[in-house]
Amino acid sequence: MDTEPFRTLYSSNVFYLGHSAPSPGATGSDALIQPLRNAYPAHASDEIEGINAWLTIYPSGIQLQLVGSRRPIVYWFPIQNLYITAAMKCVNFLNPGGQVERSTFIRLTEPEASKSSQGPLFTFICKLNRGDDLQCYTFLTKNDETALNLVDTLKNAFTNKAGHSERTIPDKVSLISLDALYVPRHETRPLTL
Repeated sequence: MDTEPFRTLYSSNVFYLGHSAPSPGATGSDALIQPLRNAYPAHASDEIEGINAWLTIYPSGIQLQLVGSRRPIVYWFPIQNLYITAAMKCVNFLNPGGQVERSTFIRLTEPEASKSSQGPLFTFICKLNRGDDLQCYTFLTKNDETALNLVDTLKNAFTNKAGHSERTIPDKVSLISLDALYVPRHETRPLTL
């Protein structure tokens, strides 16, 4: 693993679906379930609302760039604030009449995930800079491989600890390729799966 805290480890175009606080008292994967339900409507037909974004993982943190305006909005999540990350998929269980009886979110690596027609999700929970509050961020990725690569890269960056001191977005990171991400109109739109 690279020890340069501002070297790009992985970058991907994603759809940002939203964020919310994990359920109080929930730990581990259970902490992801309610935020995933809030961000991803399990009973949706084929349209999901999202914001076009780029996620870039550095040894020192995660940069989220929302690219729907002249100058993209940039968020920085220091790597040491990471709580949990996962690649997930919504699985709907049907009753004998073919209607959705219940839905759940499972890890993308579970066998049942390959049977689901729902899109792959990348999610992470991190501590906010201004306190001990946790927030879960959810993204729809273009394919399973991207979601799994984001998780693996983020876990490796966290374990490496190369950039565990960068609490604010470094200038080197915030100036990288922002002009290249210009999208001429606001890019909040339905995504057809």
